[in-house]
Amino acid sequence: MSPIPGLPGRAEPSFRTTGHGWLTLDDLVREVVAWVRADGVTLSPYVVKATVQVTRDLVGTRGDDWDAADLFAEVQRGVMRAGVLLPVAQVERIVRVYATLVAMLGIDDVSELHP
Repeated sequence: MSPIPGLPGRAEPSFRTTGHGWLTLDDLVREVVAWVRADGVTLSPYVVKATVQVTRDLVGTRGDDWDAADLFAEVQRGVMRAGVLLPVAQVERIVRVYATLVAMLGIDDVSELHP
């Protein structure tokens, strides 16, 4: 599969999982896209990847000390600055599915690769 374009200067990490080996950010993005499609919502992989990258940056700089509503609103502003228009409800859907996948996969290690 071809790579999903990400936001310039943002990390393209790989994740070592329990039982699934190494997965790329693009692998997780494709899974998020599939999960939301199963709920009847079609989202561009680019939009999903941009949302995940902004989320990871925000949580990475401020940690887990976020109120969910504040995080979703801040992610929405971040993707908007990157030129991605996305309602906060879709931001929440993406972030929650991504977090669920990360928890289910049992991420043991992250290799942060910056372009």
